[in-house]
Amino acid sequence: MKNNAVYTDETGSAIIEFLVFGVLLQVGILTLFLQISSLQTSQLVAESIARHALRSFVILDLDPKQTARQIAQDFKVGVDPELEMLCEPNCFGEGSLLRLKVKVGSAEASSVFVR
Repeated sequence: MKNNAVYTDETGSAIIEFLVFGVLLQVGILTLFLQISSLQTSQLVAESIARHALRSFVILDLDPKQTARQIAQDFKVGVDPELEMLCEPNCFGEGSLLRLKVKVGSAEASSVFVR
C-alpha cells in the first residue's frame, strides 16, 4: 500500500504546470495577435494610399509618390510603399482609365478612376 501512495501523490505540481502551460499559451497567442495586427495595419495603409494618392493626382495634380510617402509617414510605416500607375490611353485625357496599384509589405491594394 505504501508504494501506491508515492505514485499518486500530486501535491504541488498543479501550480508549476499551470504556470508553464499558461506562459507558453500566452506567448503563442500574443505572437499570433501581433502578426495579425501588423498585417491588418499594412492592408489599411495600402488601401488608404491607393485611394488618396489617386484622388490627389486627379484633383490636384500631385505626384502619387509624394502623397504615398506622406500617408505612410502618418501611419508610421517603416516600409516604403511600391506604386505602379497605369493610364489608358493617357493620364490627362477625357475618358482615360487610371489605375494605381500599391504594395506595402505583403499587403496590396488598387484604385481605379475614369476621367
